[in-house]
Amino acid sequence: MDTDNIMVKEILDGKTESFNYLINKYYTKITAFIIKMNVTREDAQDIAQEVFVKVYNNLYKYNNNWKFSTWLFKVAVNTYKDSKKKKRIKLENINDQSLKAQTFFPDEHIDNLYFKDVIHKMFQSLEDDVRLMIILKYHYEFTFGEIGEIFKKSPEAIKMKVLRTRKKLTQLYEKNIKDGEYNEL
Repeated sequence: MDTDNIMVKEILDGKTESFNYLINKYYTKITAFIIKMNVTREDAQDIAQEVFVKVYNNLYKYNNNWKFSTWLFKVAVNTYKDSKKKKRIKLENINDQSLKAQTFFPDEHIDNLYFKDVIHKMFQSLEDDVRLMIILKYHYEFTFGEIGEIFKKSPEAIKMKVLRTRKKLTQLYEKNIKDGEYNEL
């Protein structure tokens, strides 16, 4: 039995101070995950706190056939979506400060900022679910099966969606390098 499941069992048995272990292990990861969706740091921290309140209140529903982290990220995805629907969060604009500071960098740094801006715009133009899937797959290294559990889809459907999106992003990026301009997806 892994440490997370041991802690869950202890919490459910009344040793609530064990929840601190889970918070310490996952709070930063959940906050960073939500920030990657272009949410302000303050709103991401609020959402992360809400995630842990929901997890604590619903821990009895956790099925230990899943990895705890998969269940936790499912709660985070749903909480993010709920917050966005209720418009309780602010989305950040792309790195305005770095764009203003471009004039102080040598030419190659301006090019790097341009390509970073292009990638960011391409990524932000994706549907939320696809962005979340890509972040879970490539940043957090979740399997297609784990992502499928979060989104209630088959691993094959997740894999197809992620790989098609990756191919589409690659083609769009190559076109942008050739044309030197950003085109909407």
